[in-house]
Amino acid sequence: MRRLRPTDTVQTAAFAVPAGAAEPAFAAADGGAERLRCASVLKAPLLWAAAGLAPYAGAPADWERLAREAVTVSANAPTVEVWDACGGEALLGALAARTAARLELEREPGSPRSFGRVLVGAQDVARAYAALALSDDGAARRVRGWMLEVPARQTFGVRAPVARGLGVDAASVGVKAGWFCDSDEERIRTHVVTVTATGAGVVGTVVLTALGAGAAARRAYSAAYRYGDEVLGVHEQHAGAVVRAATERALAAARTLLAA
Repeated sequence: MRRLRPTDTVQTAAFAVPAGAAEPAFAAADGGAERLRCASVLKAPLLWAAAGLAPYAGAPADWERLAREAVTVSANAPTVEVWDACGGEALLGALAARTAARLELEREPGSPRSFGRVLVGAQDVARAYAALALSDDGAARRVRGWMLEVPARQTFGVRAPVARGLGVDAASVGVKAGWFCDSDEERIRTHVVTVTATGAGVVGTVVLTALGAGAAARRAYSAAYRYGDEVLGVHEQHAGAVVRAATERALAAARTLLAA
């Protein structure tokens, strides 16, 4: 695992919803208060929120066609289509309205409209996924199911340690990741969320990272990037071990919440 630099950021957060509980419990976020661009890590809750907005509230088949691909393989084109159809402000507002506590999401000043440039901290992401985990509506159930279908290449290896820690099968660990390094950044971002249903309740972990990369590495990254999957190996080499270790720390906090 790489040695962290002073400019690196690694944030963790966790939540648990004990069986029969009406509200989630949150562990204190760790890793500082910096707000990071979310990349694709918010796709699952954003697509869930979109199901209740025009034009998709009256067109569930259209919503499912777009949302499934956006969540299962982190496809950008359907996410952009939904973002544009609903309106970014409406989507963020709908997601905030569905959370148990205030969800402080803001678009970066001066940035173009983009789902991937929403600024978040780990606790914001935990609140969004806790609301998704608690909901019993049909869209939420579908989104959680799609998180179970996310291919291993997009999970950065977190299913196995979470499954071991909770004593469940790895197939029951839902995952959504986000990964990117934009042309104006000097750090590579790799974010991963897990949501797992157990007999004792639902457990969630959040890891957000932004780790410094040299100019040559960033140029090579920009040259290689097309749709996202082609740079997964770069993110794994750069941050995979860090993400897995941080996920295990978050999981320990979540298990404490579940046992409380």
